[in-house]
Amino acid sequence: MKSYYILPLALMIVISNNLFSQRSDKFDANFKQVKAELTDWDAVRGEWLANSLTAMSENAPIPDRNFPENFTPAQMMSIVPVQTVQNINAIVRSHERDVLDRDTWAMISSQTNRRNCQKTTGRSYGDPHLESFDGAKYSFQTVGEFVMAKSGNGQVEVQVRQKAQKDDFSLNTAVAANVNGDRVCIYASDLPDGDHSTPVRVNGMPVFVSETPYFLAHGGTIRQSGGKYVVDWASGEALSVDIRNRAVMSFMNVYLEVYPCVNGGYFGLLGNANGSMRDDFNTSRGVAPIGILGNTGGNNSSEYFEKQRAAFLAKEFAEDNRITQASSLFDYSIGKSTFSFTDRSYPRVHRSIDDLSKDRRDLARRNCESRGITGGDLNGCIYDNGFLEIEPTERYTVKDPTEGVIVRQVDGRVPNVNPTTPTVRSTSADEIQGKTKATTIFDAPNAEPMIKNDPVRSSTTIEKEVSKPDPIRSNPTIYKEPTIFKEPTREPKISIPTPKPRTTPSKPKIPTSKPPSSTPRPTIPKSGGRTIGG
Repeated sequence: MKSYYILPLALMIVISNNLFSQRSDKFDANFKQVKAELTDWDAVRGEWLANSLTAMSENAPIPDRNFPENFTPAQMMSIVPVQTVQNINAIVRSHERDVLDRDTWAMISSQTNRRNCQKTTGRSYGDPHLESFDGAKYSFQTVGEFVMAKSGNGQVEVQVRQKAQKDDFSLNTAVAANVNGDRVCIYASDLPDGDHSTPVRVNGMPVFVSETPYFLAHGGTIRQSGGKYVVDWASGEALSVDIRNRAVMSFMNVYLEVYPCVNGGYFGLLGNANGSMRDDFNTSRGVAPIGILGNTGGNNSSEYFEKQRAAFLAKEFAEDNRITQASSLFDYSIGKSTFSFTDRSYPRVHRSIDDLSKDRRDLARRNCESRGITGGDLNGCIYDNGFLEIEPTERYTVKDPTEGVIVRQVDGRVPNVNPTTPTVRSTSADEIQGKTKATTIFDAPNAEPMIKNDPVRSSTTIEKEVSKPDPIRSNPTIYKEPTIFKEPTREPKISIPTPKPRTTPSKPKIPTSKPPSSTPRPTIPKSGGRTIGG
């Protein structure tokens, strides 16, 4: 009986492989039409954009940029002439019924049609107040790590950490994101390692970011804009992080722009981006209680209802969006996990602006109105300023990097890459010996500070080699295999022989190296277990 099934199984494997190869050949042949349209527009930029689209369809790293602009694929697509885009969409539509290539063509179609889909913005700010993609406003004084937003296709996910301040307030102190397969974390406090020179970590490693974008392997970028950190997805979404430093505890305001037309929609604290706020508070346990939207600005609801609403959000709604250790995108120091930042008993007390004295409330109102904050945002501002003296938070718009750019033909292909490889600290002894599973960055008491060799983008410390790639390349939502960083070998300084040899050995010295002036953009080593610190 066993031999009876072996031959059909082998044939099925061969047939499956042949079908896959036919699919690849067929797609490549048809996609040449799309590539021709793009290269007719611009030989250098068009070729890069075409190759980037196919790489994105396979969740693979995109090719190096060989032109001066620091654009993502989505940003580059936005400056392609309208007629060229229309020609491409016609080609895509002619192949969208190809059974074997349907998903690939659907992904490419979603990228070439983005200008027909208006972005929507959600945010979490202050202590904290949230506004969903569909416009629902609410306060969320909870403690823990939560899914702020996640797309149905898994390419976009943002998680936020909220930390307690007193017994009745919390603040955003960290944000983590899956950026088309690259893991980006930004920390206002509780950094996972001893490096305080930068709040940014890419796949577990500290990265210095300036107004010149830092390129991510899968097409995204990180840049500073108006003092805020901006993370751009290759597919066009954008995360903006505004870090506010306070004597008591630093925190951040977080803005997220997404395309509501993405396949699979969204879920998380910012809702589903379906155009209706009515279902933004539904949970996996069912529909939200009747009247949950009764207070979107605090103008027509009693203090009792407001506190009942806050209690529902802090319990059922919070639990539905709380992350687990397996799903976490954050880095952790040794001995820490998502449970270290979780307190389900919080908040101890639910507050409303009616708990403020009249004088305090009126003063906060004047402060907010003087900064131009009115309407549905006013109560949240009064709450923040009245209780915690947080400066009023105005709405802001991140500048589009393609605005005002004139594309000129380039002569040749000049690499535009990150000048150096982001690096990490030394690992613990247990990690080197394989006693622990999580990736570790050891926070040594006398750790050498980060050296910024390039004032624009680069940051280097002691470089480490990574033994294996992060599984996020194959599945951006699952992190299984850890990455082990090996301790570098310290070599003694070699003395120059003289007629009278030295009797005292020289002190050991860590060999240093200067970064090359122009190197191809390296593949960023990935962090597996995402445990960092000492």
